[in-house]
Amino acid sequence: MLDNDLDMFTGTENWTKHQFGALLFTDGIKHLREAANCFWLVDAIASHQSDALDKKADGFQLWLFESNGKGGGTLTCRADTGTKPFVTQEIEFTDFPFDQFREPLKLYVEGVGRPQGMQVSGRVLLLPSER
Repeated sequence: MLDNDLDMFTGTENWTKHQFGALLFTDGIKHLREAANCFWLVDAIASHQSDALDKKADGFQLWLFESNGKGGGTLTCRADTGTKPFVTQEIEFTDFPFDQFREPLKLYVEGVGRPQGMQVSGRVLLLPSER
């Protein structure tokens, strides 16, 4: 199962800058994008990044992606589990492999100054196991 593969990522050796420029991501996210063919999912998260969202989330964003049971999914961002979402985006159709996960996909975005070796500052998208 893909979620077992993702659990093996416990840190990162490389920081990849997203094409939108407002987001960096880890080796685990890079693996997820390629293994699940969900480049669009990282694009969706990157498209919501803003100072206003950082402020609402107090520097930590919990992103959940879960099946809607009708061939699509719901992407949400909140400050923590059980809190009201700041962002909700309905994905009408997706081929995301929900069956490869025991629970909804959980990702984090954390604000950082400057990761070692990077020339830019930014927010970092990472797997829970990489935190």
